[in-house]
Amino acid sequence: MATYLMHTTTIPCAGLWESQECGLAYAKRLAARRDHNGCPMLGSSIWHPSTARILTTLLEVPISVCRASVSPRPGDSLLCFKLRSNRASDHAVLTLDQINAIGYKFFFMEMIAASRGEFIRGLDQSRQWQRPDIDSRDFMGGHRD
Repeated sequence: MATYLMHTTTIPCAGLWESQECGLAYAKRLAARRDHNGCPMLGSSIWHPSTARILTTLLEVPISVCRASVSPRPGDSLLCFKLRSNRASDHAVLTLDQINAIGYKFFFMEMIAASRGEFIRGLDQSRQWQRPDIDSRDFMGGHRD
């Protein structure tokens, strides 16, 4: 199961998705996860160097620029960074202070199934979908940050 960091909440492909706003603390924990070889488990789909620098500061892990397309499969997830306002022009390069002033959100989105039929078949087989270390306080209303 892969997790991708994105600068948008636009879903990159069709499927059945679950989405929740999450706090910065959860986003940091997700970004810091490593596999058994010590390699980061968070893949970057951040296209702009300035966004990568800001996310590196916020998440406290190195975030690289990568213009690769994301093709999630069932069980994969997205950690999405979104500004609270669309007031910035498309070509504006914002500083961390400006982003903090505008405000931002993180969303955790998980692809549950490639289709509704696959999801129903999975339920019929008592399939369990695994999520990385989720605490209800990490999501809206939990006030962990």
